[in-house]
Amino acid sequence: MWIKRELFERLLTDKARAEGQALTLANRIVAQDATMDWLKVQLTKSEYERAQLIQNYMGVKIPVISLETETPAEEKLTVEKVLAATIDFSDIGDDAAKAQGLDWDGEGRLLQHGKLVQ
Repeated sequence: MWIKRELFERLLTDKARAEGQALTLANRIVAQDATMDWLKVQLTKSEYERAQLIQNYMGVKIPVISLETETPAEEKLTVEKVLAATIDFSDIGDDAAKAQGLDWDGEGRLLQHGKLVQ
């Protein structure tokens, strides 16, 4: 299959921009996970302290909530996982494209089932 050079270069630029954004977002998620973990520890600690104070001064034992991280550390989001979840722009080949009803007209525009795709 043939593709216009401008479209190919735009796809490459868009792919590079998307990879950069994915890397930025992955780094932000890692920072937010660290902040949330710290907040969970602080809230759990204050709940234990509150329960202990109530028990010491009032003699009433109350249940304590404990916030913990759901996912293990090895399942945290990584750049590779973010990029693997994006659209694959690799060429599927002429035969697979024709089987899906895709083709190009004489001017290099995409046709789907014989109709021009806008």
